[in-house]
Amino acid sequence: MVSVIVPVYQGEKYLHQCLESLNNQTIQDIEIIVVNDGSTDQSADIIDHWKNKNPKIRSIDSPNKGVSHARNLGLHAAMGQFVGFADADDWVEKEMFERMVNDAVRFNAELVICNVMIHSASAIPSTRLPLIASKIKVSDNRVGFINQLMDFAFDYANWNKLYRRSIITQHQLQFSTALHIWEDLLFNLEYSLAANLAIAIEDPFYHYRLHEASVMHRQLHGRLQQYNLLYKNFNAHCIRQGDKKVADAFRNKIASGIYNTLIPELIREANEQTNSASGFVKMISHSLKGMDPGIFQDLPVGTKGLQRFKKWLLKKNQFTLFAFIVSLKHFSKK
Repeated sequence: MVSVIVPVYQGEKYLHQCLESLNNQTIQDIEIIVVNDGSTDQSADIIDHWKNKNPKIRSIDSPNKGVSHARNLGLHAAMGQFVGFADADDWVEKEMFERMVNDAVRFNAELVICNVMIHSASAIPSTRLPLIASKIKVSDNRVGFINQLMDFAFDYANWNKLYRRSIITQHQLQFSTALHIWEDLLFNLEYSLAANLAIAIEDPFYHYRLHEASVMHRQLHGRLQQYNLLYKNFNAHCIRQGDKKVADAFRNKIASGIYNTLIPELIREANEQTNSASGFVKMISHSLKGMDPGIFQDLPVGTKGLQRFKKWLLKKNQFTLFAFIVSLKHFSKK
């Protein structure tokens, strides 16, 4: 049996389509666990409507504690050999879970990944991932798989994936309620340490609805904290599993992501908020000092002069000097 977990918060606009698509699944051995995360709209009525139509749909009511808590409640209640997820504003093809379960059983795989179709009001639907049908021997190159996962080759989300519940239970995996971004990435990273074989399916069985409410608008400071929490959680998990190579590869990706994406945003934000060089240096160094001191340990420094030196400073946690050098270049243009 497959258990499909659907967290719902204020989902009345699209929930009918989501539950209808799950109700129409071709696989017979399925349970659909809908977790109402404190919705105050008509979500509860919609859930009751579908429960009355199909006894395979059951619900859990919870005070609003966030999507991770809702998914964890679903995991605790799940009885299937396999576990899948769907978000309340998305929908799936009717053969999605039959195909994914069949592939998991046929190849004795621990993880099955399908492609995704993106839908938005401003563009024609398009596939989200460059997936090709393949078998991926995770245990032969776990570092490579982690790198692909961090590079978005399989998506960070859990709703285009099928998991074996025995692995989730054995390793006591759950979604971090402290993380509000990348909590699904952390779950996938931790799960991948226990997986041996993954199956990639080229077909876009999952339909992801991109709309204003689904786009995460986060302040930069919040995202730095979330990067930090993601690093701490998975690094600790790798230490418990004794997998130093994976931890090093992961830290490399996190540090590179911060350097290439978040630090340029931090510089732009500092520029918008202060006109003084001292204030600029203080803002940047303060933000970076809040990061775990080990996070830049494996940042590749490269071979080019000033860039190499700035990365070296980050590796040595010399954040004030790093911010000062950045300010020299920045304020020389003013």
